[in-house]
Amino acid sequence: MRLYVLALLTLAGLLFGVACSDEDNPLASASQGTIAVNLHDQPSPTVLNAMMTVDSVTLTAADGTLYPLESAQLDTPFDLAQLTGGNQVNLGVEPVPAGDYVQLTLVVSALDITLTDTTVVPVIQPASSLSVQLPLSLTVAPGEDVVLGVDFPLTAIGFDGTNWTVDGSAVALD
Repeated sequence: MRLYVLALLTLAGLLFGVACSDEDNPLASASQGTIAVNLHDQPSPTVLNAMMTVDSVTLTAADGTLYPLESAQLDTPFDLAQLTGGNQVNLGVEPVPAGDYVQLTLVVSALDITLTDTTVVPVIQPASSLSVQLPLSLTVAPGEDVVLGVDFPLTAIGFDGTNWTVDGSAVALD
C-alpha cells in the first residue's frame, strides 16, 4: 500500500511539473526580455516650455511583429523643455519576446511650444500627428532588461516660412 501511495504521489508530481513548465507558457520570463523607453531633451535658449503628448510607442521585431509599449505617461502632456540635465519621462516598459528588433516608432499627437517671449506656437495638433520612426539594430536576450533613451531635441523644431515643422531625422536613440 505504501508503495502504491508513493507511486501515485510521484506521478502526480511529474504531471504537475509538466503542466507548469515554461515551455507551455508563451509568456514565461525565460523566453522574454524587457524594453523600457525614456525620452529626454537638450536645453534651448529660445524655448520656455514645450508641451508634448505621445500617443503610442511601438517596437517592431525583425519579423515585422509590432509590440506596443504601455505607460501611464502616454496620452498625457509633459513639458519636453524640462527633460534636460538627466530628467526624463518613461514612455513605456513592456516584456517582449527575446529576439531582434529593427524599429522604434513614437506617435506624437500634440506639441505646443511657448517661446521665451511668451509666444505660443502650436507645432503639432491632434488632427495632424507626427510619426517618428527610429531604426534599431537591437537584440534582446532572454531575461535581459534594455533601456532605450530617445533624444528629442527642441532644435528639431523649425519654421519653414509657412509652417512649423519637426525634423524627425534629428530625433535619435542614445
